[in-house]
Amino acid sequence: IVSEKSLEKRFKDAKGFAIGLLILVIILFVITLLLGKMSILSCIMRSILIGLLIGTIVGCKNQEKYGAICGIIFSIFLILFFGIPEIMSIGIIEIIFGILYLIDCITLIRKL
Repeated sequence: IVSEKSLEKRFKDAKGFAIGLLILVIILFVITLLLGKMSILSCIMRSILIGLLIGTIVGCKNQEKYGAICGIIFSIFLILFFGIPEIMSIGIIEIIFGILYLIDCITLIRKL
């Protein structure tokens, strides 16, 4: 059984990480846009990622299960699109963030 305090801390940590990732995704989105390297697919994917992160932040703030689910979907996107510079552009860091956040969100769902 998970204590209320522990669960609250997990949600807060997940929300904080999602906020950091949201800032990173937005910065990459703007840089790619300014460099003129934005394709339709890239624009759609980054918009989906931003939407998922906003869902994660709101869900974790309200301590709802959908916050962790959005986080899991976001993590899977990071892992799957590793190596496709048109969609994402950091490289190996994305796969590491994706795996770490996936583990964190799965653990959060398990504790609910």
